[in-house]
Amino acid sequence: NCSNTSIISGRGQQNITITAVDFNGNSNSSLIFFNVNPPPEIMLLSPTNRTYNTNISLALNYSVYDDNLDKVWFNIDNGANTTLNGNRTFNTTEGQHILTIFANDTDQQTSSLNANFTVDMTGPIINFSAPLSNLSLNITHEFYVNITSNENISVGILEFNGTNESMNCSGTICSKLKEGIADGFYVLKVFANDSVGNLGVSEYRSINISTVVNGS
Repeated sequence: NCSNTSIISGRGQQNITITAVDFNGNSNSSLIFFNVNPPPEIMLLSPTNRTYNTNISLALNYSVYDDNLDKVWFNIDNGANTTLNGNRTFNTTEGQHILTIFANDTDQQTSSLNANFTVDMTGPIINFSAPLSNLSLNITHEFYVNITSNENISVGILEFNGTNESMNCSGTICSKLKEGIADGFYVLKVFANDSVGNLGVSEYRSINISTVVNGS
């Protein structure tokens, strides 16, 4: 009995020998030559599916394998095609983009590969939820500094009267408890970085702490 089967082959010129033997030991063979020529194989190393904080000199790194490679080119957002002769850099605009790289061989077989990436060069917008603007405290020496943002915060820094202090941040919220603060007038603002390092800076807030009760 005979049945069909499949084989795994490399690229290029190949050959296979098929032999059949009957019950009496008689055999016959057939040698077959064939050529394996799939479309080009593309590996796109950069850009990757991530967010970048610059739109200038982004790396386009790739490799293409084909024994009969003809040419390689790319475009961004289905725009104008640009021929590639090796790794290079490119410029683009802020926002979401699709970079497509193409390669074809001399048999006009074409392959393509996409990278979806985002350029974000805008710092987070920081809004105070506490303290209130021009806050005055006359019964306590502690208060919270709380901010919210329009995007996730990776690092939040409170500048309190010229001294920087780390804040506790989770998602779009950062918080810092200030306690044991002496009576006086204080000025503060918050710096925050988003996930790709863009910096946002809040407005200034002032706090006046005066808990001393004057005698009559």
